[in-house]
Amino acid sequence: MKIFFSLILILLVVQEKPAVIKLPKFYKGEGVIFTKYQNNSSLSFFEKQTTFKPNLNQIIRAEEIFIKNYPNYRKMMREKYQLSGKFDVISDKPSKIKKHFEIFNRQYSGYLDSNDSIIFVGMLKFKDLKESSPHFKFWKEQIIFGSGKFFEKNHRFYYINLKTSNFLIK
Repeated sequence: MKIFFSLILILLVVQEKPAVIKLPKFYKGEGVIFTKYQNNSSLSFFEKQTTFKPNLNQIIRAEEIFIKNYPNYRKMMREKYQLSGKFDVISDKPSKIKKHFEIFNRQYSGYLDSNDSIIFVGMLKFKDLKESSPHFKFWKEQIIFGSGKFFEKNHRFYYINLKTSNFLIK
C-alpha cells in the first residue's frame, strides 16, 4: 500500500504544471501552455497523435499565422461548410483582427500529425467576469470545451499548422 501511494506521489510531483505566459503583442490577458497530462480527455486527436508542449517560439508563430491568415480561414470555412452568416471580424486588416481577438485569454497545446506540428489555440473571453467565472473556473488547469449560447459568444478554438503556416480545418 505504501508503494502505491509513493507511486501516486511521484506521478503528481513529476507531472509538469501548465505554464502561464503573457504575450502583450497579441493579447491583453494570459495564456496557458498545456502538456499532454493536463489536456481535456474530450480532445480525440490526442489518442492517435503524439502530443507535445509547444515552446514560446511555436506559440508566437501560431499567433502570427492566426492574425495573418484569419481572412483565409473565414474563406475556407465558408466554402467547406457553405456558411452565409457573418464572422467575428469582417475586416481583412491584421490590426482589426488582432484588436478583436486581443480580449481573449489563450490555451495552447500541440500534437504531431504526419510530421506537421499542429498548435491548438483555445480562446476564452472573460469580458463579463461574473458570467465567465463558472464556465472557465479551471481554465488554467484543463483545456475548456463547451456548447450552448455562452460558449458560442465567449469561446473559440483553432488548429494552426506550423509547417504549412495555415489553419487546419477539422
